[in-house]
Amino acid sequence: FVTKKKKEYLMKKTIFALLGFVFLTVTGVTFSHAQDTSSLSGIWITQKPEKHARIEIAPCAGNPQTFCGKIIELQQPVYPNDDPDAGKEKHDRHNPEATLQSRPLLGLTILTGFQSTGENTWENGEIYNPEDGKTYSCEITLNKDGDTQTLDVRGFVGISLLGKTQTWKRETSHGKATAWMAGQDE
Repeated sequence: FVTKKKKEYLMKKTIFALLGFVFLTVTGVTFSHAQDTSSLSGIWITQKPEKHARIEIAPCAGNPQTFCGKIIELQQPVYPNDDPDAGKEKHDRHNPEATLQSRPLLGLTILTGFQSTGENTWENGEIYNPEDGKTYSCEITLNKDGDTQTLDVRGFVGISLLGKTQTWKRETSHGKATAWMAGQDE
């Protein structure tokens, strides 16, 4: 037999469990939706004429509270005919550490340690430029214009006022990215 007190206890326990489930479901959906629309994670296309690259940005392996990015595709993955390394896969030849100069650019991590500092901004990170072998302080801002998303990636020495900004475009599908990398509009 179940007493009146036991029934009340079970009823309260059930109600609290249901309210907890509803709360977690609603906040979980809201949180995941916010992550999808404003997340730094994804594939981004650099906008450097004739040197486009696809960069994959995701939480860093060692610290998932920060973001890192690596090169996953190059528009020109081998050196051109007029280069001393003609026909060879591009590598980190300008790195100041001689032991790293032979590592391939494909798969190379170039963004490290970015932390969210507000809505659509990430700072305290670094960007490595394989074209000069230097690492710069960096900040990233996500811009949204309708369905189009771009990143302003600003590398600098010392203060951000003394830097350079590149705009990268979020990839929406591999087919569109390939056409865009070839210099065609989407």
